[in-house]
Amino acid sequence: MKISYHSLDNLDDLVKLSLSFYPESEISTKEYLEWEYLQNPAGEAIVAVAKDDENTVGQYIAIPVKIQHGPIYIKGSLSLNTLTKSDYQGKGLFPSMAREAFSRCKTVGVDFTFGFPNASSFGGFISKLNFKHIGNLPLYILPLNFIKAIFHFLFKGTNKRNVELDIILNDSQSLITVLDLNVDGKSLTHFLGDFYSRNKFVTTRSIEWLKWRYVDIPIRKYTLLKETRNGVIVGMAVIRAKIISGVRTGIVVDSVVTNDSIELFPYIKKLGKKNKLDLFIFTAPEDSREVSEAKKIKFLQFPYALMFKKLPFIIRSHMQENDKTIFEFKNWFLTFGDYDIF
Repeated sequence: MKISYHSLDNLDDLVKLSLSFYPESEISTKEYLEWEYLQNPAGEAIVAVAKDDENTVGQYIAIPVKIQHGPIYIKGSLSLNTLTKSDYQGKGLFPSMAREAFSRCKTVGVDFTFGFPNASSFGGFISKLNFKHIGNLPLYILPLNFIKAIFHFLFKGTNKRNVELDIILNDSQSLITVLDLNVDGKSLTHFLGDFYSRNKFVTTRSIEWLKWRYVDIPIRKYTLLKETRNGVIVGMAVIRAKIISGVRTGIVVDSVVTNDSIELFPYIKKLGKKNKLDLFIFTAPEDSREVSEAKKIKFLQFPYALMFKKLPFIIRSHMQENDKTIFEFKNWFLTFGDYDIF
């Protein structure tokens, strides 16, 4: 068994490995992997693989992420798409691949790796890879049609899953319009300055990153919105809609608001009703402006114990001299946009 760093010259083996786990998933398409692993403006993916003869039987992947820390940024990475074929599990491949990837992280100047593991892999990250579990993302839900949501979940969940939905925007609306990253780039960059100043650690939302994450991404459809007052951006949001386990679900993937933003979240609620969505979901820090605005339109925090998929946040430092405040959950601003689930 050979553990090595993947050059990414050819992704066919990674596609094949993903297909053996998730034949209908995005990560099982070469187009999606090329976008995620090769086109990221923060840098190419760091991929360690396990090979048995010529077959790739496992992978550990971290994609670089620029994290804004006050006026500067530091280089981190996001752990995702970890896979090991069932016949090779329990043989120590997971930690071996991770160590290979972490070694590469140090070589290219990645200070730390964070992730949002599922229930089956959570224990391994903590016990075998020295990740620290520093907090859990809260889940907020805005019920729009509770009865239909229950009906769709009970009777259509097996037939309609993960189907992308188009979002039809409301007609005339003076304050809320589509965010055009080519036209609005300069104004948006200025707007985000305040956002960075009030959060210690946050993914750098550069125009280049926003285009990659929400515009250039294959398969998925995102709608980018902005709220303006007197020609100045005071709020932005990225939304998406899909059928999840039968339920017509709207997702507030990302949002940033100032104290002057008063129409953005009410507009999102109106969009949900116009598009006959059953509910909206959203996450952001509990004490953030964004959650405060969401609560005004009746977003409710979902009990953590009842969540089908928990949202733990874990982090591992690769450098002893790292700022210890990165291990304090209250210092992070995280949304669904910070990882690839939505």
